[in-house]
Amino acid sequence: MEENVDSFYIGTRNSYVQKYYSKVQNWIAAKDQKGEDILIGSVECFPFLNKYEKGEPSNKYRLLIKKKLRLDGQVDLMTNDAFDYHSVITNDFTTDLKIALDFYYHRGAAEKQFDILKNDFGWNNLPFSNLNENTVFLYFSAMCRNLYKIILFNLSKTYKNVNPRHRIKRFIFSFTATPARWTRSSRQWYLSVFGKIQLIA
Repeated sequence: MEENVDSFYIGTRNSYVQKYYSKVQNWIAAKDQKGEDILIGSVECFPFLNKYEKGEPSNKYRLLIKKKLRLDGQVDLMTNDAFDYHSVITNDFTTDLKIALDFYYHRGAAEKQFDILKNDFGWNNLPFSNLNENTVFLYFSAMCRNLYKIILFNLSKTYKNVNPRHRIKRFIFSFTATPARWTRSSRQWYLSVFGKIQLIA
């Protein structure tokens, strides 16, 4: 990869790099994309140690790490603290830590939009065998996604249990799906509706 690009950013699995987390000397307080408090830090790392032991020259990389306090307070056995860790490995040693992490997670945010379109708006199973017809479907469903975001944003101003970031399935269960039961009384059927949608005061 280094032969074909100037710099790269790759998300890592914690099990591979968690031994480096304790080597971070200075954690910096910051905010993530959702505005939540996180701590960020970086450290030099040397992956592929088995390869280096065979006599090949070792390469040095930069490990960008962010951690967020767990809501349940559960302590991790490997890190001995109550944080969720996420890390990115890169060969870019010059970019500011916060800017580098924002750059990587901005890509992740774009990928999430495709995940929503695939799983919530039918992009995963195209309905036609003709490319032109599928193109129309993709455009139309993308417009539906934008309309859904606008509707959700406006509903969240009125109803407590609606969040602008809700996926369709969550929105259906929290807002449109209301538990009910048919009951028979006096030789007639009655629909008993349970639950109540709370308004924002």
